[in-house]
Amino acid sequence: MGKNSGDIRDQYAAVLRHVRGLKHRYEDVYAAVRHLAEQFRNCKGHFAHRRYNELKEMIKTCITDEVLNAAAKNEGEYLRPVASNTSASARLRKGTTSSTSKLLQHAEAYSRATKERTDQAVEENEIKDLGKDELQKLLDEQKDLKTELHEKFIRLHENLKRLKHDYEYSKRFLPVKRYWFLKEMVKPILRNEDLKCL
Repeated sequence: MGKNSGDIRDQYAAVLRHVRGLKHRYEDVYAAVRHLAEQFRNCKGHFAHRRYNELKEMIKTCITDEVLNAAAKNEGEYLRPVASNTSASARLRKGTTSSTSKLLQHAEAYSRATKERTDQAVEENEIKDLGKDELQKLLDEQKDLKTELHEKFIRLHENLKRLKHDYEYSKRFLPVKRYWFLKEMVKPILRNEDLKCL
C-alpha cells in the first residue's frame, strides 16, 4: 500500500527541516576551518618566528575538544541555534566585548530564523500543487543530501583528528623543523574541497 501525497509532503517537510539544521550546524563547525584558512593567509607575510607562534595558536583553536566533539556528534542536542555560547563562530570572534558578542549572536540567530521561515513559506508554496511522484523525487533528493551532510561531518571529524594527531606529533621537533611541519600539516585540510559547505 503506497503513501498518499499528504504523508509524503509531511515526511518531506520533516526531512527538509532536519537537512537545514544539519547545514547550519555544519556551517557553524566548519567556521573553525574557515577561520584557520583566513588566519593562515593573513600570516603569510610575517617573520618566521612570529608566524611559528601564530601557526601554533591557530591550529590549537581549530582542534579544541569542543570543535572535535561538535564535528563528531552532528545530531540531537548539537543542533543548537547559533546563539548558543558554545558556537564555533562566536568562539572565534576576537576583540569583541561580551555584550557585543551576545548581540552579534542574537542578530545571527534572528537572521537565520527569519531566513528559515521565509524559506519554509517559499517551499510550501512550491510543493503544494506537486503530484505524488514529484514529491517522492524531492523527498529522495533531500534524503541524499542528508546522507551527504552526514558524510561531510565524518570527513571533517577525521581531518580534524588527523590535524590534532599531527600537531601533537610535531611537538617532538625543534622549532625550525616544527615550523615547516606545521605549515605543511595545515594545507591538506584547507585544500580539501569535499569539506567545503554546500
